[in-house]
Amino acid sequence: DLSEAYPQLDTDESYSLDIPSIFSAEDKEKGKETTTKSEQSQQVIHLTAQTVYGALLGLQSLSQLVLYDFDSGDYRIPATPIAIHDAPRYPHRGMLLDTARHYQPMHFLEQTVDALSWAKYNVLHWHVVDTQSFPFESV
Repeated sequence: DLSEAYPQLDTDESYSLDIPSIFSAEDKEKGKETTTKSEQSQQVIHLTAQTVYGALLGLQSLSQLVLYDFDSGDYRIPATPIAIHDAPRYPHRGMLLDTARHYQPMHFLEQTVDALSWAKYNVLHWHVVDTQSFPFESV
């Protein structure tokens, strides 16, 4: 399903992520830690999903596996090969944010929204106003 419609509770968010090893068993025994450009270009990461939302979760998992090596300036994925076959346990994974009663600065709200995708949440319930705190008047 390549539909980009809003996800529903029955949307299939499962995915499979396969990351091959760039070193053979012999290379690991010899302590080899570098590869040539041709060896690197032969490696392919496979991500399969039934929907765009499954693909997004798979990409999020991949981004969490990649590490940056500041000494060499390279991106690495340690402990390969990796095979992940995953699906959310619960269809509704959300968070309640109550800024009506508890003021939060804008940078906190932005960080929270970013963190929701990292934790693979799919619902943000934002309690913006409350009659006890202040009425919201829209123009």
